[in-house]
Amino acid sequence: MTWLKKVIGVTSSSALQVKHFKENDGKHLLSLYGNSPKNLMESIEEEVNGSEEKEIAHDWTQMANQRAFMDELGRKLGYQRGDLSAWYQVTVDQFRQFDGAGLLSRYKDSPYDLLRAVYPDYDFFPWKFKVSPTLKWQDETEVQRLLKYLSAEYGLKSIEDWRRLSQSRLKEIGVYQWIKQLGGVDAVIEKRFSK
Repeated sequence: MTWLKKVIGVTSSSALQVKHFKENDGKHLLSLYGNSPKNLMESIEEEVNGSEEKEIAHDWTQMANQRAFMDELGRKLGYQRGDLSAWYQVTVDQFRQFDGAGLLSRYKDSPYDLLRAVYPDYDFFPWKFKVSPTLKWQDETEVQRLLKYLSAEYGLKSIEDWRRLSQSRLKEIGVYQWIKQLGGVDAVIEKRFSK
């Protein structure tokens, strides 16, 4: 409505009167708001402010917007504030459901990569996600992290300890698919103890 204020020569929305609209072909528009310039201006300001907020919230180039979205998504999903381990349960569909597909696409549709970027101080493990990130098992750094994690978390110090890991135990821990992709327990033992 800046143009209308300029044409009429007023500096604030509160100075607009019914006659200003009638004189500038705005009679019908004003009638939609009960012939109240105040109601019309409030509606326009709400619309403008709302669209600016939405635009800012979806400017995924800004890390602050990514973080704000993720914090809000966590709240909507019922995750306790500060409990980042709850994110292991998130799915791609949940991002879509809550209007975050555009953000997720910036990270090749990988919740793991997105979460690592947004919450860099938390050490996320890719094998703990409900849906394990694609091809992370091929990343040598991630494989070494997995082996160190398993060794520390489950007391796997010797070759014998590793050989005692059953298929059902690996599934229970949630790393069976990773170990399988790496060639099985024997291949992992070779990788772990060859150095």
